[in-house]
Amino acid sequence: MRYTDEENEFALSKGTWYTNGVGLPWGAYPSANEIAASALAADPSLAPWAALLPVIYGATSSAQARPGYTVSQLPTYIAAPGGTPRAEDRLEDDQWIPTAKLQYFLDDDTMLYFTVASGFKAGGVNSGNINVYTREGDTFGAEEALSFELGGKFTLLDGAAQLNVALFRTEFDDLQTATITPQGAVTVVNAAAAVTQGVDLDATWRLSETVTVGGAYSWLDAYYDDSEELNCGSYMTNVRAAAGEDFSTTPCTYRLDDMPNGDDALQRAPEHTVTLWGEYFAPVADGWDLQLYGSVNYRDESSTTLDNYFYADDLTMVGARVALHDTRRKWSVALFGNNLLDEDGLVLHQENSAGAIKGMITTPRTYGLQLVKDW
Repeated sequence: MRYTDEENEFALSKGTWYTNGVGLPWGAYPSANEIAASALAADPSLAPWAALLPVIYGATSSAQARPGYTVSQLPTYIAAPGGTPRAEDRLEDDQWIPTAKLQYFLDDDTMLYFTVASGFKAGGVNSGNINVYTREGDTFGAEEALSFELGGKFTLLDGAAQLNVALFRTEFDDLQTATITPQGAVTVVNAAAAVTQGVDLDATWRLSETVTVGGAYSWLDAYYDDSEELNCGSYMTNVRAAAGEDFSTTPCTYRLDDMPNGDDALQRAPEHTVTLWGEYFAPVADGWDLQLYGSVNYRDESSTTLDNYFYADDLTMVGARVALHDTRRKWSVALFGNNLLDEDGLVLHQENSAGAIKGMITTPRTYGLQLVKDW
């Protein structure tokens, strides 16, 4: 049993600024009383501070924007009426986090186990939230998880091989997800419930005194089980508008568990992952060992964005390493190569600001020489 008590203190004030030419004459700046009245009209919860608001906004307008100029004197920028004054607050969260594990040894070579574990991720502050008239969205709450795992560890072939098997399922509540506010800022909300479940297999087999091979396979089924309504990004809005949807009077929204494109999978959660490797390790001279190692790693395609409109490619990466070890002086020299097939598939693909699309590809074929000294 673990107990966690977490406290976060923060202070936050917000306003918004825009360039001149949107309705106010050059150099025009609303008075402190005008700003306070606008803020109160937009957010009645500010009423307890009504008498202080003109003082707060007056101090803002008379503050130095740069040496020799106050904010209200700058001719190229105008303060939007409204905003929220400085607020100091704290987030507090305490959680009991129990875990239980049962192990059963059938014999010296076979162990079975079952685990139930809980966990949580504390809430936090959205410092980039620019909804200036309200405190809504400034903070987000804790995320909770409950996981189950059933598995076994098996020693085979008189100790020459090891096999590990695990079936798992994790259920998330109040999942913390990053989304876009109507004002265009990225913010974290407790938007969803989700499930991740699957199978993990890994094995090692020593074929001889010098040769060992191994591999691992993972099948993952990760999906959103529930969701709040979230705001579309520019790309989804444009795609759905091109398909005939009208967002002139109602905003574009979506649910993670009921996506317009039918894909409710969690982002960055490939369905299939495979690793195969082999190693040759043997003495080649008095006090010298030779190591040859090679690996192949495959990863299925997966979504790279919350709304599942952009994907990373499936990838196969090959690596190798040749090393000489001086066992007496405890140093080694190695030549290694990564991404030997020079794959250039997308590993990140997502919408950037203003609807632009960006992508990142794998690191190209890379060679290196490595020297290691142990003491």
